[in-house]
Amino acid sequence: MNVLPDIERDALALLGTFYLQQGQPERALTVFSGLEVLEPAVLPHARLVVVAALAAGRPERALIALDRLALGGQIDGVFHLARAEALAALGRGAEAATAMKAWIASRDEGASRLERAA
Repeated sequence: MNVLPDIERDALALLGTFYLQQGQPERALTVFSGLEVLEPAVLPHARLVVVAALAAGRPERALIALDRLALGGQIDGVFHLARAEALAALGRGAEAATAMKAWIASRDEGASRLERAA
């Protein structure tokens, strides 16, 4: 359910992106976390939180957002790669390796689908 009008949601997302591009990931994380709180059913907000949290050096916050994505069925190659980065930053090497293997498998799967389509 969308609580915010589209123009306000877009403005906040733009502001968070601007903060990321300007090297202020903590501010971006604050903006994106606010979006996530206001509209918890909109899973792309959780993706933005993951990006900002990893950039801000807050891997534990990234894992929380990744769990929300997983519960929403939004698991893809980027999910596995972000999860591997967060787990590695937390010193959880075995889990990070498993996530990286899942990322590589998803890339291989995508490449074989492209080859079959060609």
